[in-house]
Amino acid sequence: MRIIKLTMAILTVIANLAYGTVNPEQPQGFTDDPSRYDNSQHLAQRFAPLVFFHSGEKYFPCSVEFFLKNSRLVRVDEREKQYGIGPVKPFSRAAKVAEIIPMGQVYISDLLANNVSSMALDLMGNRQIYAGMPLRQDGSSPAPVYSKVVYTSPIKAHIQYWFNYTYNGPFAPIAAGGHGPLGIHEGDWEHIIVTIQKVDNDWKIMEIYFSRHGREGGESATIYGQQKPNVDFYESEHPIIYSAKYGHASYPRPHGLRPTGDGDLVDKGNTSWRTWEKVVMIDDTIPWVNWQGRWGLAGDLGPKGLHDKITWATNYPSTPIPGTDIQKATKGNLIDLKIYEPRDDFRLLDQNSKTRAKFSFDFSTHFKTICFMLEVFDFKTQQWVNSNESFDIRKSGLLGTKTMYRIQKGKTQCFPPKENTIKNYFIVPDQNLNPNGTLYRLAIRGLNP
Repeated sequence: MRIIKLTMAILTVIANLAYGTVNPEQPQGFTDDPSRYDNSQHLAQRFAPLVFFHSGEKYFPCSVEFFLKNSRLVRVDEREKQYGIGPVKPFSRAAKVAEIIPMGQVYISDLLANNVSSMALDLMGNRQIYAGMPLRQDGSSPAPVYSKVVYTSPIKAHIQYWFNYTYNGPFAPIAAGGHGPLGIHEGDWEHIIVTIQKVDNDWKIMEIYFSRHGREGGESATIYGQQKPNVDFYESEHPIIYSAKYGHASYPRPHGLRPTGDGDLVDKGNTSWRTWEKVVMIDDTIPWVNWQGRWGLAGDLGPKGLHDKITWATNYPSTPIPGTDIQKATKGNLIDLKIYEPRDDFRLLDQNSKTRAKFSFDFSTHFKTICFMLEVFDFKTQQWVNSNESFDIRKSGLLGTKTMYRIQKGKTQCFPPKENTIKNYFIVPDQNLNPNGTLYRLAIRGLNP
């Protein structure tokens, strides 16, 4: 009897290995263990951007060490709202600051010993230091780019690229009704985020996020599946970004002589930055990352460090969320084709809209399955979850509307695609959705074969 039981157990194990059977009571969750995946630095170098600076740029990037070497550490009276006037003239320091460590003697260990918000690094209005690290003879920047890689599934990661500057000049001379210039301060941290995902066992860029002036309402560009994405590439995998004059906000395209909506001037100058040549990997264990003080003093009080940025500690949700039926059925092997967030166009989810918003986009023909997910935001867990709503995906045409897909509560949300191009589709929920009390979004995803 023991021999029979042992034989049956061995056969069961062999069958599971052969057919990939997974115990449905043990959903495959995800634990972020970077050692399981491709080398993070290799990925950061592979997809690092080529940055073009404005033709009139004066203030170029630098390293953290360069910043510290040319600073003094001071204690600041934070009750003051403004600290100085003009692009380089420091404010009067009488009774407002107290020097803790003199110029040229500040080290990273000193930041740890003085890790309070009342501290600031003061560049003393040094015009030469404001120019950043000296450029090479070919006009390129030798500064490092700082990168953090966040894995959210075995096949998906978000690569943060952080750019450090000693000075942020007057970037908006015509903004605020002509009352500029604005944005003058020492120190400037800017960044972009490149989202990658494995397709056919190789990493591909899905999306690029461009942050601007410390705000998280920047711009996102979808890359994968787009015939003509709004981003160009150098040597096929390095996204080309354009740094705004003096303020260093990141843009996917130059704007020539026309200012952007933020008042930025963006063009393609002769100075570039091949960031992949010097990528420095960082995370929460790096001492200066968690320093609570300010990077800069003259002009407006300088910015706080990376720990203060919303995107630094963002808990990127995996796609789909571990433990859901779709995640178990597909082993998490889904690719975001399009996510319609509430802020984008809630009319997509408005059953009573007289001018119903339609959505259209192309996606790669190799997807065998596409999934339509109506998700609701769970404020307790701070995650998007399945709404369990029933709805139609319809198509508008010359002869009227046609139901393309029917999603029923508790049933599958994934189907073989009826068309390779989604055009003039719209969503019709079975019941009214209240955007005032609940946040909904429509997620369209493709199953990676």
